[in-house]
Amino acid sequence: MIPIPRLEQGGGGRGSDKSEQFPPPHFTLFTPDDNPPIIQSIKDWLSNCDHRHSGACTVSSSASSIQQKVSWLIDVKDRCIVRGAASNEYLALSYTWQNKTSQTNKDAELQLLSNNIELLTTVNALGQYKSKLPKVITDSMELTSAIGKRHLWVDRLCIVQDDPGKAAEFSSMDRVYSSAYMTIIAAAEYGMFHTPEATIHSPEVRHTTSIWCFGSEWENPTELAEAARADRIRSYYETVCASEWVKRAWTYQEYVLSKRVVFFLGTRIFWQCECAVWDSSQLRPQQNDQPSPGTLSEVAPMRQLSVPTWPDFSIYADLVCPYNGRELTYKEDGLSAFLGVLNYLAPAFPQGFLFGLPRLYLDHALLWQPLKGTYLDTWPRTNRDHQGCGPSARRPTLPSWAWCGWQCFIDPESFQSVPNVDQDGHKKIDITNSWKLQNTVTWEHVDSAEEPAQRTLPKSNHISASVTRAYFLPAATLEIQNVPFPISHAGFYSAFANPVLTQSPLTNLSKVVALRDTEGRFGGVIRITGDAACGPAEPIELIAISQASAKGKCLRSCYEDKVLRKSRYADPRPFHAVYDGSGRWVGIGDEMSLDDGHNYRVIATGQYEESLELPEYEDDEEYQFYNVLWIQRGDNDVAYRSGCGRVLAEAWEGNDPEDIRLTLG
Repeated sequence: MIPIPRLEQGGGGRGSDKSEQFPPPHFTLFTPDDNPPIIQSIKDWLSNCDHRHSGACTVSSSASSIQQKVSWLIDVKDRCIVRGAASNEYLALSYTWQNKTSQTNKDAELQLLSNNIELLTTVNALGQYKSKLPKVITDSMELTSAIGKRHLWVDRLCIVQDDPGKAAEFSSMDRVYSSAYMTIIAAAEYGMFHTPEATIHSPEVRHTTSIWCFGSEWENPTELAEAARADRIRSYYETVCASEWVKRAWTYQEYVLSKRVVFFLGTRIFWQCECAVWDSSQLRPQQNDQPSPGTLSEVAPMRQLSVPTWPDFSIYADLVCPYNGRELTYKEDGLSAFLGVLNYLAPAFPQGFLFGLPRLYLDHALLWQPLKGTYLDTWPRTNRDHQGCGPSARRPTLPSWAWCGWQCFIDPESFQSVPNVDQDGHKKIDITNSWKLQNTVTWEHVDSAEEPAQRTLPKSNHISASVTRAYFLPAATLEIQNVPFPISHAGFYSAFANPVLTQSPLTNLSKVVALRDTEGRFGGVIRITGDAACGPAEPIELIAISQASAKGKCLRSCYEDKVLRKSRYADPRPFHAVYDGSGRWVGIGDEMSLDDGHNYRVIATGQYEESLELPEYEDDEEYQFYNVLWIQRGDNDVAYRSGCGRVLAEAWEGNDPEDIRLTLG
């Protein structure tokens, strides 16, 4: 939503910047009935949440008083746009502009513009122009009125779309959604419903809510066991994950910033707040609705925003990793669509964020790695389709060194070197994690004085530092392909794992470059970020951005090393991938599988070296290496990231590294 304003192109955000004159009013918006079943359910969900959750899911009066008021709201009683006030209690709508209820001619759809503010603030203006409103908006207006609330926030009608200052509003989604009384999530094929004609009064919608509560008691003869509750909740989120709504970048922060939401999935409707998931049949309030293993905290593939009081990197990683592969109409919005989340986290992170990377952990955050590109990469491709495809697409207006400069989901394992600290600043010890990092580079940025919350984009994409550089030769570029070779079944794949952050199918993951030094010896590995290519006779430029160490057991568990060990340089036989319960590739099965979608081989693409002796890592021995970026030069000798990896310390130090001053864009 937040644009880099290009009014002549209509770019940035969700809306168009074009204005038009509207015909004389002659429409009526809606006539609500008395409490259809879904309305009664929502009212009771709200009531139970208010009484059972001790304010955990509502905006406190103290927090509300310091929240900046929204500029405009829809008054669903007077059917017009009104100025926002700090005292307004409002619902918010999260939806996609491209759903099937939208008109073919986007310019014909109503939005708030500088030349129609006076018109749309007239009582009944939205009723008169109903035909120019997407149905998802009129449905949400009707819902707001039916549950007894007066105000609704919708981006296209509550932000002036051709105002040059709209960037500031689009970057403040944290204030809009975290302050909402409730958020309506329209994730169905036709906005809130599964047919274009359906409304909250439709029989098929009534049938989804056949059991609901009266007063404070819930009429439900069967209380589900914990495992059955988890299965039911999981099935709801699987439906959410199959929607177009979940694929969009802007809707992600709208969800995580909201304290309580109602999902409209067509024929399925359910509630989620900070403490519980309910529906109108078998998921009813319990005495203790705090999430427990097997319920919300375990099975929801997305999470709502827990605000840390200290710089908890794990919360940051949990939010960033499943965001960055989502779809945007305008590539330049890659950071903007996440600013609301960063603003919410900023008070806990000293020095704030630089293009989405926490300054406090900059050396660690620069080591981010792509996992897979988009939601399309959740499904297997044919080998032919996969040729030449990188797992991440470049967003050229944003820096190559930051994740926002690429469209890709982020591999959470790339952040293993980040120290885990508690709220008192004490480092937590994880005996299974031996990754350590030593800072060797001080990065400088021209906008270093920007405000920590970063509510606007920095003026410059460039950071600079004095670094050491060395050139290495690629031995081979390694890629995973499917192999249809059914023999017997081995291993498993969890169908309930988050489809965004699983490593299945392996064919959609990054290519790996095996490096050799000038003497032809193994030097290290690089994971390619985009679609960069290299040949064995072409030296590639690497810069060291930190020193690090890890035990052999941890090195062998890395994606790059697993690819290397199944290549022509070790064991090139086809293999069956074994996954853990989260869909992470953890090993090799003893036999190939009847499910040939999980049978693979690693091939060397293009030209390659015939042989390369790989190091053998001992489990408990510590190995030293340098974290490196593969860079390629652009205009004015600015360097751009093409990959990230590690080079063994002995190989780096023996390969004539030199000190240089570098600008990274």
